[in-house]
Amino acid sequence: GARLGLVAVDDEVARPHSLGREAPLGAGGEPGAAAAEQGGVLDLVGDLAGLVFLAGIVWAIVRRYVQRPYRIRIKSKPEHAAILGTFFAVGVTGFGAEMFRIALEDTPDYEKWSFIGYPLATLVDGMSVSNLETWHQWMWILHVASFVAFLALLPLTMLRHIFTSPMNMYLKDKD
Repeated sequence: GARLGLVAVDDEVARPHSLGREAPLGAGGEPGAAAAEQGGVLDLVGDLAGLVFLAGIVWAIVRRYVQRPYRIRIKSKPEHAAILGTFFAVGVTGFGAEMFRIALEDTPDYEKWSFIGYPLATLVDGMSVSNLETWHQWMWILHVASFVAFLALLPLTMLRHIFTSPMNMYLKDKD
């Protein structure tokens, strides 16, 4: 659920400025009310989905590697660490890219809907534009690279069951 929400509202894909177009502007050069509200709702949903996603990943890491109940400990494989680490990297770099993007835009008021990204952006608000651009670019590259790593893990790990289980259920004999 949270992963689907994140894909649907990923800032760099859903935003008009990502495609070289500007959002409709209202008086004073700020985004128009409708554009700002739509972007705000997407930011809110994206940050909420990202928070739920990262909370689930951290919970799974703590459960598997800190609490270590017997029934999980005996089934743990190295691929589980790779999967959880990759998912964690996707979430953290997503918030990092959002943080530097918002800081690059001078933390505008309409970004306050990003209840994770906006406060993080205020932490780096004093950095030079050059540094912000570099950090944003690297966070975005790492975000994409971690997603590509996830795609590479799909056919090689237990994640392949995302595809094989529904196919097996569909193709099994109906007798």
